Amino acid sequence: MIAPNKGILLAVFLLCILVGSSSEFSLTSDIRDQWEPAVYGGIVVWTDERNGNMDVYGSDLQTEEMLQITTNRKDQWEPAVYGGIVVWTDERNGNLDIYGYDLETSQEFQITSNKYDQWHPAVCSDVVVWTDERNGNMDIYGYNLKTSQEFQITSNKYDQWEPAIHSDIVVWTDERNDNYDIFMYNILTGEETQITTDANGQYSPAVCNNIIIWTDYRGTSQDIYGFNLQTGVEFTVTTNENDQWDPEIYNSIVVWTDERKHDGSNVDIYGYDISTGQEFRITTDKYDQWDPVVYGDHVFWTDSRDLNLNVYGCDLSLIEKDSEQTSEKGEPNGMCLGTVFMSLVIGIGIVRSERD
Repeated sequence: MIAPNKGILLAVFLLCILVGSSSEFSLTSDIRDQWEPAVYGGIVVWTDERNGNMDVYGSDLQTEEMLQITTNRKDQWEPAVYGGIVVWTDERNGNLDIYGYDLETSQEFQITSNKYDQWHPAVCSDVVVWTDERNGNMDIYGYNLKTSQEFQITSNKYDQWEPAIHSDIVVWTDERNDNYDIFMYNILTGEETQITTDANGQYSPAVCNNIIIWTDYRGTSQDIYGFNLQTGVEFTVTTNENDQWDPEIYNSIVVWTDERKHDGSNVDIYGYDISTGQEFRITTDKYDQWDPVVYGDHVFWTDSRDLNLNVYGCDLSLIEKDSEQTSEKGEPNGMCLGTVFMSLVIGIGIVRSERD
């Protein structure tokens, strides 16, 4: 019987560190495209082309069960999820409508039936909001799932679009001042408030608790800014000279798409912890990653590394949230494959020398 060798044990240990410490994982692997994920709790949903059209699929992270949510032969896309409710944009009626699906009852239901287009839904608690073209411009409308009542949120003659919602706060991009601004609406009080006043463009808002974030073009590139509703203070999240856009937020964690070009000219996912003021890099692959969403310790995004579009995710608890945790070559901190390979070689060498 050969006794365990210290060199081999060391090499195996280092290999286990490399394999076991990865925070990233692939959620989809179909050869057709899957993209624009949304997440709430243990449910992730996305747009999926595996059937030759666009459908909405999902995954239960706890049971690892794959869920086909839509089966209509027309296109369904732009999914959002909250609790047991999934909503999306649907083309089955010849125009764009908002549909929903109850994961607990497996029942699909139509939310809008106006002959004009409604798209880009968002959902929180019992309220669904969307962009609506029934008045000849783009407005924000809402629907109460509990009372089955539809209501109009904006009525300005200029365009308002891409709403987001959390609790009783709805935010959107607004063009009434001849540039793009962020506005908000309190469903409980019926009060509308202008959040940004800078002469340059602010757009693509997201909201969670008392924090609103958005993409901001007031400098020479796109950055991420935020506003604290409790303190009334605006703040910057990113100041990098390259572009950062499409932010999402959950509690104190903000994530976004970033073009600061660590590995050439690709786009990556970055994050920022508002509570600690620390920025951290989430993806390092040389291909593009974009459209991030976040819930709890998990971030999901659209990823092109497999030469088609897939949904990938990562566990933030496995990432050290240190600013710039990568080397100049874009390699993540920790052990690289070359290091493990050399450890294996050294280990094998030790075995041979001991046997000789």
